[in-house]
Amino acid sequence: MKKIAMLMFFSCMMISIAQGTNIEVGNFLNVSAESGLKMRSAPGMDGRLLQVIPFGETVKVVSTNSEINEQIEWVEGNWIEVEYEGVSGYVFDGFLNKLATPSYDFEFTVDDLDLIYPLMAWTEYRYTDTKAPDTIFQGTVTKLIQPMTEGTVLKKFDDPYLFKVEVELEDIRIMDAYQLLHSMCSQKYEKQSYKNNSIFINDNYGQVERIQVNIDHPVEIKKLKNGKVRITVKSYNQGCSL
Repeated sequence: MKKIAMLMFFSCMMISIAQGTNIEVGNFLNVSAESGLKMRSAPGMDGRLLQVIPFGETVKVVSTNSEINEQIEWVEGNWIEVEYEGVSGYVFDGFLNKLATPSYDFEFTVDDLDLIYPLMAWTEYRYTDTKAPDTIFQGTVTKLIQPMTEGTVLKKFDDPYLFKVEVELEDIRIMDAYQLLHSMCSQKYEKQSYKNNSIFINDNYGQVERIQVNIDHPVEIKKLKNGKVRITVKSYNQGCSL
């Protein structure tokens, strides 16, 4: 039976989250730590602090040879060597990812903790359609399935009572998706509510395979068997047009 860990974000218990993607030398990755990411002179927390790389900035991976693995807050990762603005040092890769950092007004909530439209807008802006969408009608439900670049798939489900958006992303970790949505919350209280209402569900190996965020517009982030990560956001308000 799967272990279910109903833990708040700042629980003193650590949660092991599996690496879902390979970080390679030459990769350009974005800082997802909203307080910034510390660059140190040597791998590990004991390394001398060189600088703090701001949230959303991009670093280049120089080396991944460090075997130092750690958990910081709820995130598991490794120390890798990166370059930022001509300076090389070591950072914790749990707060680095390949996903584009939200930066436009339409990629943020509007003081309502409704992530469905920011997620949809972020996806449609950051990825390009690869072919015409498939539209399926099943009774009162309309489904639209849109294949996009980089293996991304955007799905929309609409009926008189529910509007649901699903985004499937390749080559990312489940924590990358979780941090992406958190960065879309525009207000401090929204960010805190998002964290406080998060439930982490472990697989048989003690690794998080699913995250539920039980807010008014509920969120689910799930690692799929095909290796993709699927983000689902639901709205139970009035029906919305596709």
